[in-house]
Amino acid sequence: MKKYHLRFSMGSMSDWRMGNLLLALMKKFGIRVHPSVASCHWSAGNDFTVFIAGIEEDLIAIMGGLSLAAPGIAGSTIQNLEEFGKLVFGIPLDEAALSAIQDLPPGVPILTCGFNKKDVTISITNAALAVARIIGRDDPAV
Repeated sequence: MKKYHLRFSMGSMSDWRMGNLLLALMKKFGIRVHPSVASCHWSAGNDFTVFIAGIEEDLIAIMGGLSLAAPGIAGSTIQNLEEFGKLVFGIPLDEAALSAIQDLPPGVPILTCGFNKKDVTISITNAALAVARIIGRDDPAV
């Protein structure tokens, strides 16, 4: 059994407030989370891809706002490494981030939930429920 169910990464420390909501829900569902902060913009190039390549968990959730490129880069890295058992779940905090996830080229599948324009906490809650269902398929304790 792996130490963690989920690798959860935020693009910057400013995402912690919303990240804490997701972490609280994961704890409520009994999901073991390995949280981290990793920006593909601040650590462009090999640093971010090395970070993604080193992730052991099969499910990676990446949260952020504005130009959320990290899910797409993570998906491309996983594709290039041929680690097809890993899934990337993008959690946008605003419409620009949602667009960055939705407008990826063919061959870079990134999962996401609907985005609630009026209350982003609803989007985060729905993302947490979706992640819990994915993990619960392999772990009946969740």
